[in-house]
Amino acid sequence: MSLDQAKETIVRECLKPGGFAMAIRENRVDEEGFARLLEAVLEFARATRAEGSIDKLTIACLFELPWEIENTVNHYLKRSPALGATVSKMADTLRESIHDLLWGGLESQYKGA
Repeated sequence: MSLDQAKETIVRECLKPGGFAMAIRENRVDEEGFARLLEAVLEFARATRAEGSIDKLTIACLFELPWEIENTVNHYLKRSPALGATVSKMADTLRESIHDLLWGGLESQYKGA
């Protein structure tokens, strides 16, 4: 997956009809959509490791998605404890991947400070 494809996938899964975020709002946990999103975040991280900045739209999506997923956990817990746990794990996994994306390569900025 190229950097442009990763960005397109992140935006599609966050904002577009049929994307992961739309599905989770519509009472569907789209595990395949989440897998596409996570793969795109990981690829985006690899491709931008040496970059000094990331575009605003991508950052907005990366900021929004874990929060939006987390906001649905109680709803899914009521349907099924296992499903609620799955959705909570999705939020945690995505948040960790985004953290690694944003902080990866910046170690020299805070080590020994």
